[in-house]
Amino acid sequence: SYWFRDPQRWEVVAFRTNDGTRVMKRVAGMPGERVAVASGNLLINGEERDFPEQLSDLHYYGYGCLASRSAYTAAGGYFVMGDYSRDSNDSRFEGVLPRRSVRGRAWLRVWPLERIGFVE
Repeated sequence: SYWFRDPQRWEVVAFRTNDGTRVMKRVAGMPGERVAVASGNLLINGEERDFPEQLSDLHYYGYGCLASRSAYTAAGGYFVMGDYSRDSNDSRFEGVLPRRSVRGRAWLRVWPLERIGFVE
């Protein structure tokens, strides 16, 4: 799905980890941006970035490379984070996701059943 365009912020992308496990994480930072977390909010290049309305309950934790309010530059890749960031092995611990590693994006939600449908 990324043959004609690059991933965009807030999309959920699929990729394989170094051990071959297929995972999906949300794009929080674009290549070259400085990413930080303060009070659960995402800061991009020092400015707070609002979550889209459908993600308003998202809360990010400043763990790993974002601990103690430090900023991390997503040079050469995408800064991806799990939606349950309290317990997610993501770019805060593994570094940025190179563009060549992105295999696709989420487009259909099948669970929970009351939320089944296309991903906006």
